[in-house]
Amino acid sequence: MAYCEIDDVRAEGVDSSSADDARVVTLIQLATSYIDRVTGQFFESRRQTYVLDGPGVDTVFFRVPIVDLVRVVIDDATAPDLAAFVVDNRRLVRRSAVFPRGPGNVVVEADFGCLDDGETPALIKRACVLLVIRNAPKAATEEAVDRRRQGMIVQESIRDYSYRLSDLAQSGGPTGDPEIDAILAMYAAPAAIGAV
Repeated sequence: MAYCEIDDVRAEGVDSSSADDARVVTLIQLATSYIDRVTGQFFESRRQTYVLDGPGVDTVFFRVPIVDLVRVVIDDATAPDLAAFVVDNRRLVRRSAVFPRGPGNVVVEADFGCLDDGETPALIKRACVLLVIRNAPKAATEEAVDRRRQGMIVQESIRDYSYRLSDLAQSGGPTGDPEIDAILAMYAAPAAIGAV
């Protein structure tokens, strides 16, 4: 799936003479993959199965929020009642029991995704559209090109006058585009925390 549609890109002024539908679809797929990789999570519902080491406590954690719990297997026995578990965003809590300690003895199948009211967040759609526009050279508006360059320029000189941009411009983000980078930073997955 993808985080934006061809119509979203066309609404930003990218016409078929700048990029045909096949090119836009390819750029949307690349932008979607890039967003997933940079943020460490995904923004659509995806069914996944995780095999976990039982922690010996009542809670297991995931990098991406749980949308819908499908199946839990503990020590090769499928849990007959999913009501025995509480889904709390990235946490799965077992009511009145613990996940027994053991290697690979807990299997969780669920739909996962970072969603707003069951949909891809509007800002992620916006970042996807901006990445598409940025990566389609003929489709990039002068404003988009200027915004991209703004993240790259550290110092500029014109005749006898020169100035240095703030450290914010120097630090930049993964794309060098302040608007895209701010969105991606906002939706970055929390750091994985563990203990031995």
